Amino acid sequence: MYNKEQIDSEFMKTHGFRKKGTAFFRVLASEILQVVKTEKGRGGAEIQFGVFSLYSELLPQWLTSSGCIPRYHVIAFLGRRSVLSLDPSGRVEIIGMKEQLDIFYQKAVPWLDSIITQEQLCDGQLIMDTCAGGKYLWNDMLKFAPFLKIRDWQCAEMVLSAILEQHGFTVSTLQVDTGSCKSDTWKNAFGLYNDDIELFRRFPRCKQKTTGDLHKEFILEKVRARDEAWAESYLEEIYQKNRKLLREARII
Repeated sequence: MYNKEQIDSEFMKTHGFRKKGTAFFRVLASEILQVVKTEKGRGGAEIQFGVFSLYSELLPQWLTSSGCIPRYHVIAFLGRRSVLSLDPSGRVEIIGMKEQLDIFYQKAVPWLDSIITQEQLCDGQLIMDTCAGGKYLWNDMLKFAPFLKIRDWQCAEMVLSAILEQHGFTVSTLQVDTGSCKSDTWKNAFGLYNDDIELFRRFPRCKQKTTGDLHKEFILEKVRARDEAWAESYLEEIYQKNRKLLREARII
């Protein structure tokens, strides 16, 4: 029987997680980082988790208990955003730790176990974004590298374009090809991209670019050129840096 009051450390150990403070970390298939942590929320303790590509640029603090960034709540598997809700009579209902643990063991852990490739990570982020917030978020740099690794050039370009457009720069000339979508869920996400660009262009346009913006524009040019040699070198450099960070953090 698992601990019914907190995440069971022995269970996590048998599933390859290493405990650091109040967080758990593991790497699957040498390229997927996963983190699980219980955080304090408005309604009490909340179990959160995250999945990251080792081809994405990770920060050292993300590999610590206090600085890690789990991005999803287990209650997202119920289609909810908060442990708090109102019942039909107006009373506040709270999803307590026991119920969250049941969701974690029955739904979150099998889902985490299933994410072992970059393509599965891309699909998994689509599922969890939709469950957690109702829509897929393109303007997220951590989604760029998995797309680039599987050479989904169009989606990689969409991520970069959405970020730069949000920052106030008109860069998107992409005609989104929904014919390549492998599911209706992805087709819907592609439609949301167009909506996002239209929304971002209502914001004031920026005239001065930061170093980060210029770097993303450079990457965007490489992606649009379908530069295979650059992509391989870019991803390998980041991967080796992340492996070094993981060794220093004693996660691998």
